[in-house]
Amino acid sequence: MTSGEGRGAVEALFEAIRGACTPATWSRGVELARAGAVLRDRSDGDEVRMRVRVPSRTVFPVVRLYLDDADWECDCGAPARGCAHAAAAAIALRRARKQGAALPGAEATGGRIGYRFRRCSGGLELDRVVVSGGEKETLKTTLAAIASGRVDGPRFLATQADLAVERILGSRLHGALPR
Repeated sequence: MTSGEGRGAVEALFEAIRGACTPATWSRGVELARAGAVLRDRSDGDEVRMRVRVPSRTVFPVVRLYLDDADWECDCGAPARGCAHAAAAAIALRRARKQGAALPGAEATGGRIGYRFRRCSGGLELDRVVVSGGEKETLKTTLAAIASGRVDGPRFLATQADLAVERILGSRLHGALPR
């Protein structure tokens, strides 16, 4: 795809998302884009996957933009198809393409959650860690507590699966796991 074709596809997608949004939703998307909340996760052919950093959420919504089809999806769970996250992603992508710049990568927000299991006398022991650039820092509290700022901790990029693990573990966030 030439850059001219790429711009046309981005422009068509931008207009499609704008048309699907209410004025209030579009305005929130503009605010998120201006705040630098849109992060590139990966690009694969005509699909661009982005995360949108929302301060009140532990997991950043994932927006997939399908350039060839002028289509998109967001996993935020909003009832309307035209959500603020899709708007922010389209706005940020359009601006980056016009400026010939790249969006910041999702890794800029922190490390990924890792799980370390060890055998112990009681069975199995778990440590949850944040892995970033070869370094790892052990998590001693909930992801929500760190994300809200109530507790100091490493910056991380959590997924829905990480939150599901946390819910399953309950109060046992590290150490020996019960049988």
